[in-house]
Amino acid sequence: MSDIISKLEPLSWRGLDVPCGDASYSFRQRQAERKYPYIDSAAHEWMGRDSIQFSATLYFLNTIALNGKTLTPGVESGLYPGVWEQFRETLLDGSIGTLVHPDIGDIWARVTSSNISMTPATRSGIVVQVDWVESLKSLEDEQQFVASVASDASAAAKACDVAMSLLGIDYPDGAPSTDLFGAIEQLKGIGFSLALSVRGLGNRIVGAIDRIRTFRLPGQSATVLGSNAQASALGANLDALEEAVFQLVRVAESNARPTGTKTLTHDQTLDDFATEVDNTLNEIMGLNTKWLTKSKVPSGETLTYYL
Repeated sequence: MSDIISKLEPLSWRGLDVPCGDASYSFRQRQAERKYPYIDSAAHEWMGRDSIQFSATLYFLNTIALNGKTLTPGVESGLYPGVWEQFRETLLDGSIGTLVHPDIGDIWARVTSSNISMTPATRSGIVVQVDWVESLKSLEDEQQFVASVASDASAAAKACDVAMSLLGIDYPDGAPSTDLFGAIEQLKGIGFSLALSVRGLGNRIVGAIDRIRTFRLPGQSATVLGSNAQASALGANLDALEEAVFQLVRVAESNARPTGTKTLTHDQTLDDFATEVDNTLNEIMGLNTKWLTKSKVPSGETLTYYL
């Protein structure tokens, strides 16, 4: 008889493994309903996935061995009160932590409720029911920071565009968008979890700012910046815009998943490499775009993957 479940990773919360008798989870998709007059049924527009809800029954019983080890007769495992006292602290503070789920794997989560059963029928410890909800790390602080910086960037970009128009400064050829405000809107629209895309566009915007700083009107040897009060204000706004772009790029890079590299010892397809390093094919393709047109990556080449 197949026993694949017993081979899964144990449930762990903030680095504490605990014997688990149930590890159920559920989630809902956000489907916005669209109804139309005189048409039966309705259309739906997918708006994303709600947070995954986890529920687990945990056994802090000294008659159960930790991590599948054999329990020595007459020797208690120390799950109660030892491990339980550590675990209880993680339930009480309500902050975010890493939940390692046997089926889902690592995920950021917060405890939403706990129920501790202490009954005369169980003399070797306690049974605990815990519910978690998937959570985004430091979302409120990060959103406030990003919103503030993005707002500053948009305001600075608008001011720069107006001043450039009044001063007769051309927007650099080959720069993203047709003006600085449009470029910033592109940057904000990428999503700050895509570090490589944000960094690339950010570098292009900074390059455009540098070229604007060195702009000279026909027949003039000096740059426009500093020629009058309006030009000086443009220079200050360009400085503010450049710093805002750097901050947005730093946010993206701090949110990025850590990566590693591996040098191939034999010719290999991206699909095989993805399986070897436990990444999805799409993840490997996104990190190694230069090999997308090749059937195999030659031995000796280095590929990047998510840790």
